[in-house]
Amino acid sequence: MKKLFTLFLLFATFQASSQNAVTINVQSVDISAGDTLTLDHMSLFHYNGVEKTSYFVADGNGKAIIHDAVDSFSRLRLNIKDNNVTIYADAGQTLNIKVGNPHDMEYVTPTGGFYDDPGYYDYISNHNTFICNKNNAFYKFQYFAGIGANDSVQHYMSLYNSLNGKDDSKHQMEFMKRTDNQVAVYMFANELGMDYLEKKNFEKQWKKMDEDIKASGAGQYFKQIMEARKELRSNAQARNFSVIDTKGNSVELKSLEGRFVILYYWGVCGYVLQSWSGLVDLHEKYGDILTTIALTKESTFNQVSSYNLHNTDALLLPLKGLIRDDWTNVLTDNHDNAQIEEDYLMMATPCVVLISPKGRIIKHGYANVLKTAKTRLKLYSLFHRK
Repeated sequence: MKKLFTLFLLFATFQASSQNAVTINVQSVDISAGDTLTLDHMSLFHYNGVEKTSYFVADGNGKAIIHDAVDSFSRLRLNIKDNNVTIYADAGQTLNIKVGNPHDMEYVTPTGGFYDDPGYYDYISNHNTFICNKNNAFYKFQYFAGIGANDSVQHYMSLYNSLNGKDDSKHQMEFMKRTDNQVAVYMFANELGMDYLEKKNFEKQWKKMDEDIKASGAGQYFKQIMEARKELRSNAQARNFSVIDTKGNSVELKSLEGRFVILYYWGVCGYVLQSWSGLVDLHEKYGDILTTIALTKESTFNQVSSYNLHNTDALLLPLKGLIRDDWTNVLTDNHDNAQIEEDYLMMATPCVVLISPKGRIIKHGYANVLKTAKTRLKLYSLFHRK
């Protein structure tokens, strides 16, 4: 009797875990028995944030079955031999992934689960094909440039430019406007989360959303972004934060009352390269009334810090100007600092926030906020400096 009861408990536990699990059937000629596959559970907010990793062993014959507990609406990253693909899934769904060359995993479109929605499958498969063709053209351009094959360089340069000139965002926007699909709702929140804060487009989208979608994990994420946006609109009271800088000092917004504060979230991107010098100019000219807080990921900070003249990536050299001893440097993937990214919707680089001496949001956005800061600081200095 005791044995039967134990078996019943095991069965009940299995049933409960199955109800919260996703099943992924993977098939690839490059999978051998004993190969390890990993499934990263990715943060919905942080682009590269991994919340946990599960490990699975392939059963051979080019196949592997992954059965893992997931949250309601999850962003997952499947890794095979150092190649990966990001997928969306929900508990109870079964996905099928067929991979030819693992190097092409990035462009694989699964079937099953959310991908059974024809609208989403068509969008993501067309998008993947578009990105694959563009990237292949770019890689071939680089290869032939390296070996000096000028005719081929010209051909692939023209191909890349023609593909790069095509705007795929129209199809993305058409899909994101759907309110009956969890992936569309998530993409809308993630892609437009920090855009047009003063507009009511998020609230309108929320009102049109199906009730079951609102209650889903994607819907709740959308709601989180929508509420954060309200708190970041002009003249809203800035949410207090406390961060630890790279010197180990604690910096709290409340302690900066009476000073302007600029939050500048940066990474290695063209818009940062174009705008960082404007931030430096503001800091050097108005440092007596302005506190500058530069935020980035630890890997980016270390990469730029270690740059020297022997490195080949000359793009990093200008960015060394963002690592200064006379302002506050913050690594956002430090556990103590992670919340500021979510509270201030730092979803793209550069994200710039200007906060008034009274602790109110003046403007939240991209590099254009630096122009607003220049005007405000100039006026303030004229009328308030002794």
